[in-house]
Amino acid sequence: MWSCPPQPDEAPPPPLASVPVPWKNVGSCKGHRESPGSLVEASAGEEAQGEEEPAAAPLDVSRLRSSSMEIREKGSEFLKEELHKAQKELKLKDEECERLCRVREQLEQELEELTASLFEEAHKMVREANMKQAASEKQLKEARGKIDMLQAEVTALKTLVITSTPASPNRELHPQLLSPTKAGPRKGHSRHKSTSSTLCPVMCPAAGHTLTPDKEGKEPGLPPLLSLLLCVIPSKAIHLTYEPAWQLPPGEPPAAPTSATSLSFSQQVDTTLFAEFQAWRASPTLDKACPFLERVYREDVGPCLDFTVQELSALVRAAVEDNTLTIEPVASQPLPTGKAAEVDCGSANTCALSGLARICRHRIRLGDSKSHYYISPSSRARDAFRAFHQDLNFVRKFLQPLLIGELAPEEPSQDGPQNVQLIEDFRALRQAAEDMKLFEADPTFFALLLGHILAMEVLAWLIVYLLGPGWVPSTLAALILAISQAQCWCLQHDLGHASIFRKSRWNHVAQQFVMGQLKGFSAHWWNFRHFQHHAKPNIFHKDPDVTVAPVFLLGESSVEYGKKKRRYLPYNHQHLYFFLIGPPLLTLVNFEVENLAYMLVCLQWTDLLWAASFYSRFFLSYVPFYGVPGALLLFVAVRVLESHWFVWITQMNHIPKEIGHEKHRDWASSQLAATCNVEPSLFIDWFSGHLNFQIEHHLFPTMPRHNYRRVAPLVKALCAKHGLHYEVKPFLTALLDIVGSLKKSGDIWLDAYLHQ
Repeated sequence: MWSCPPQPDEAPPPPLASVPVPWKNVGSCKGHRESPGSLVEASAGEEAQGEEEPAAAPLDVSRLRSSSMEIREKGSEFLKEELHKAQKELKLKDEECERLCRVREQLEQELEELTASLFEEAHKMVREANMKQAASEKQLKEARGKIDMLQAEVTALKTLVITSTPASPNRELHPQLLSPTKAGPRKGHSRHKSTSSTLCPVMCPAAGHTLTPDKEGKEPGLPPLLSLLLCVIPSKAIHLTYEPAWQLPPGEPPAAPTSATSLSFSQQVDTTLFAEFQAWRASPTLDKACPFLERVYREDVGPCLDFTVQELSALVRAAVEDNTLTIEPVASQPLPTGKAAEVDCGSANTCALSGLARICRHRIRLGDSKSHYYISPSSRARDAFRAFHQDLNFVRKFLQPLLIGELAPEEPSQDGPQNVQLIEDFRALRQAAEDMKLFEADPTFFALLLGHILAMEVLAWLIVYLLGPGWVPSTLAALILAISQAQCWCLQHDLGHASIFRKSRWNHVAQQFVMGQLKGFSAHWWNFRHFQHHAKPNIFHKDPDVTVAPVFLLGESSVEYGKKKRRYLPYNHQHLYFFLIGPPLLTLVNFEVENLAYMLVCLQWTDLLWAASFYSRFFLSYVPFYGVPGALLLFVAVRVLESHWFVWITQMNHIPKEIGHEKHRDWASSQLAATCNVEPSLFIDWFSGHLNFQIEHHLFPTMPRHNYRRVAPLVKALCAKHGLHYEVKPFLTALLDIVGSLKKSGDIWLDAYLHQ
């Protein structure tokens, strides 16, 4: 730009084209559509015109300046419009973003509410499912309990009825046949003579006779005991002598029997009772005024429902008549017993019917009452009894003659502290093992065991036969025979526990063969001795395996001998002479002498013949090679080698454990306190006959040994739940613990001997 016009004495200004003019493209605008190129061309044309017309007037600078300003203003207006437009669009975008944010927050809130409602619904469904499952399990347990009770009752009644004949009547059905000294009621019981024992049984009411429905349209139910009596009545009559004293009213004692009026069997019938029954059969009724039913209630139902607590007995009888008595097993966490006092309803350790200290595994509810009354079974050895027997229904019939009665309240009870929850959990564990079929044996497994025993017997004889009676063949044969004899111990042990065959008889017959023909011992002697050990392990004077004084002192006997200053042997060194005289003395002297004495005293002639067959076979096989002295020496060598094997594998699980007097604990606690396990392996399992699983074996004696591995985790979990010690040792540690336990007992004896 020029600030003033040129002076005359100065040089003329340069052409416009040569003057640099800054230019910016501001785009098209309204009222001015010329581009910068057209302006340059116009300027160039004017310059050319100026050149062509040298005399033209100078460039109008002010006009050019006004054009440039106009362009700038228009460009500025355009930019402002664009800025305003962009700001407006940005504002719209911000509003859209805010709206989307609100939508997102709303969706998130709805999603959270939906998730919460879904979780709540899921939890509700789970709770309902758990409640239904618990109710179903409870009903299942109740049903199983009722089934077991009904099966036991029906079996017992059938057994009593079937075994009662005119020639040999059952004294439980016919208590009137007892002698005057035995006919009195048992302690704590009062019983009238049974109606069923004098009734001439006939068939039940015909099908045409139906009971009249009650007002609600339901058939009146017969009392449970009466229903059972009517169902087991045989079709043929049992004829008994009619005795007028049977008809005496309750409370009037019968006359003492004389020789002229003594009971005897004949073809006579109790005509009065039979007439009452025929009258009731002609018109069945549940009215207790009926002479027949009145007699049944008085002589059969009444004595069965007569308990120590008379007030509760009346309530029970009323509930039985109304068919409103409910019995159920005691749950792990018993429900509240209502408003009744604990002394009336009993507790988990107190029977409400007898008022005695008993473990109550069931409870009853009378009618619509919310109170539960805890009741106890008659047997105190249920777990031990179940552990030793496979078929409980078969052996139950042997229990009834052994029942003397309930212990009177004033008599002292020897029952120790009982962990009710542990007892219930152990029974549940046993039921789980039965459901897993862990009490079913694998025949192939035991067939291979017997096969390899017989193969070793044959191999030992072949070695002597082929190689001659030299030192090396004889030593090798003795080792093989010792292994065979040790494995025979294990196999007969399985048979003695009836863990192989389904029938107990088959197990004992096979045990007689293995124990008698292959070992020369009595199977009955072993069972008599071994079952005591299982029933009371490590209990002095009850477990023969630990009652070894005065040769060895174990547990509490060390202190007793020390205080009494008894010193038959140097007991403080018993861990040393155990290696020399312990195992050989047990098998060569104790077992052989005790076994022979048992067979002779108890007249076990079958076992004696089996043992004789073993000695005959052994000496006939080896006397031709060694002569009588050599064969006898071989026999002693086999027994000595076998004795060490047998003693070490059987005592490594017991001697280091607690040994003492009876503490009256429950089954599981008593077995766990006296046993421990040894770490398993294929060799240890075979070497010990699976007695390295001693805990499982003592808890489940009838379980086949090849299933101990499967039940061991369940037993370990049970011990962990109740804080019981489940001990597992390495094999060498278990062997060394025997020596350590003997040394400890010897030191205790010495200390008591010197200072007490």
